[in-house]
Amino acid sequence: MDEVVVSEPTKSTGGEPAGEDQAKAQCASFGWRFEFGLTMPVSYNRDFFPAFLILLAGILVYLMAGLTIGNSKVTGYILCVTAILMVVGGLGRLMWLCVRQGLAVIMPFRPFCPHCGKHVASDVQWKCGFCDKKNTNTRRFSFLNKCEHCDAAPKAYLCHNCGETIFLDEHENAKHCARIFVEPTREEVKPIAELKSEQIKLKKLDIMIAQMDTELALAKQTLRGVQLQRKELGLSKHDRLQESYDEHEALHTKIHEIAAKQEREAREKYSGNPQMLELKLQSIRDWVAKQLGSME
Repeated sequence: MDEVVVSEPTKSTGGEPAGEDQAKAQCASFGWRFEFGLTMPVSYNRDFFPAFLILLAGILVYLMAGLTIGNSKVTGYILCVTAILMVVGGLGRLMWLCVRQGLAVIMPFRPFCPHCGKHVASDVQWKCGFCDKKNTNTRRFSFLNKCEHCDAAPKAYLCHNCGETIFLDEHENAKHCARIFVEPTREEVKPIAELKSEQIKLKKLDIMIAQMDTELALAKQTLRGVQLQRKELGLSKHDRLQESYDEHEALHTKIHEIAAKQEREAREKYSGNPQMLELKLQSIRDWVAKQLGSME
């Protein structure tokens, strides 16, 4: 069978594959876990130490074989063969671990997304799709290996560059997809004294708005009384239009008079507190806009 050459995005530019190249690049992601395993950093406690113990045990068994072979040749030979196998196995394991550690340092695995062509760091902090926990020891517990909490191996990874799903095996199962871990934003908790201060400011604004509404309501009531008196006189159409204009002008003027009065009081009272003054003035402007809008 002819060897299939798998196309990858350009690693220098992160070129985006298309068409047949994209399909081949997608298939290439199926081998990411195997390639990462070849260059995965070695753990001294979990890898080197057991191999060293096997080598040490083999040496001890070989010494025991030398003492036993005088009494029982069969037992001695069995121990000798066992010791040789243990020593060879331990040494072979240590040598392979040294090679793998060298590859991890010199030639780290650098996968590229088959969809957008951008680099997907294998040591990025990620969130497990099975237990929803954060993985930080990613030099060993990468999303290409397994979760350090539940030992589950992700079947797919959600690219943090383009948002597309990268399948890590031929089953193409996107369920429990691994994804980059994003630290949740914490809402700023304000001190109790600051909260109380803001509540007092809002209460003062409510009182000011209530006073302005009361003054305007009294002005409207006065205008209605004048309007009723004029209706009893039986005014002409021209006079009624003039009356409507006069009422509109009076309300318009009254709104600005009330606002100007409150603005003067605010400037005098809060001359040394620019933050509170701006808050008051903005509230007055909003009130004026609201009242003028209701007149249209």
